[in-house]
Amino acid sequence: MEIEALSSFYSFELNKNSAKDFEENLLLFTSKWEKIIKTFEGKFVNKIEKNNKITFNFILIDNQNFYIESNDIILRTGTDDTINFNRAFVKLLSKGETFETFSFGIAPFETKFYSDFYTLIEKYGDISFSGTVTSESSNESWLVTYRLVKKGIELDTTECD
Repeated sequence: MEIEALSSFYSFELNKNSAKDFEENLLLFTSKWEKIIKTFEGKFVNKIEKNNKITFNFILIDNQNFYIESNDIILRTGTDDTINFNRAFVKLLSKGETFETFSFGIAPFETKFYSDFYTLIEKYGDISFSGTVTSESSNESWLVTYRLVKKGIELDTTECD
């Protein structure tokens, strides 16, 4: 499986006065899931303060587009502590709520992580990712949108012509 031209960038802005509750919840979440958050190599969330606003950006992908080949991820050696961002990102996408046969060949994070992440951001919007997924074995491609839901990732696909 290959993913290419995948874009991901979720952000929301809060007034400094109203950000306190969210920041407290974010700290609890990142403390609880510190081991998983570290696998994203500093790209899980960042905070930008400007004037009287705070912007939180999640799942940061440099240049908004990148390419992942699942064989590189599956065959990579190492432990969860040495996992790279691409592998962490694919693990995030591997917990399907609405699909069971579509797989990148890598185990997802535990269900409670998705549930907690969803609860953290649900009142500010949703997190979704889109791109083209290609199967090398069948030479088929799909336009895919992944959306974070309470129990994992919801998948919407359309086969490319």
